Amino acid sequence: MNTSENKFIVRAATHKDAAGLAKVHIDAWQETYKGIMPDSVLDGQTHEKALQGWIKRLSPDSGQKNFAVLDGMEIIGFSGGGKAREKIGNYDGEMYAIYLLKKYHHKGLGRLLTKHFARWLLENSYCGMYL
Repeated sequence: MNTSENKFIVRAATHKDAAGLAKVHIDAWQETYKGIMPDSVLDGQTHEKALQGWIKRLSPDSGQKNFAVLDGMEIIGFSGGGKAREKIGNYDGEMYAIYLLKKYHHKGLGRLLTKHFARWLLENSYCGMYL
């Protein structure tokens, strides 16, 4: 299901999105954690390493569901997750990650990404989620 919020579109991510998701993942990390995490850690994150991770996450047998938010044709953020990795209460779903490029913060896109992921969990018989 595609949903647009003004000019933004949220849709399920596909294997064709791997490079765009990797770019956002690293760029958002570097924007968000600059001054919080050591530069050596941030500098060690590369688009190439992230791409390999995204290829795995987007494979049909990964057990994960990921959503991309786009501004026009450009991926600017994502959310995703799947089965809870730890037992916390009765929550059986977990959002593993949610990231947006900094210039897109405070536009309601995080809420929109969360709604799409939560809807997917409900449609797939999950009872609840944590982040």
